[in-house]
Amino acid sequence: MSGNLEKEGEAALVAASATLNVDLVKAPHHGSKTSSTESFVKATQARLAVISVGLTSMFGHPRPEVVERWKAAGAEVITTGRRGTITVSTDGTDLRVDSFVH
Repeated sequence: MSGNLEKEGEAALVAASATLNVDLVKAPHHGSKTSSTESFVKATQARLAVISVGLTSMFGHPRPEVVERWKAAGAEVITTGRRGTITVSTDGTDLRVDSFVH
């Protein structure tokens, strides 16, 4: 859903639907400070936020304040930098999260 979405795109999604209501979100733009706005994070109501990012990032991604924003909204935050490839599957009711590094 989110790709490299930044705050303007997030605002458009939130304006279209005050509640996006998802179980899982791929956090936009590698957890940069230009995305994962408070209104977007709250609207998703995500239980899990996956951030696609290297173990180290020359851009400082994910930004600590972005990680904290997701956590404060109740989401578990996992990154590909720490967990490697992350695979999520569902039976329509439950999510199963597997990763290369546990």
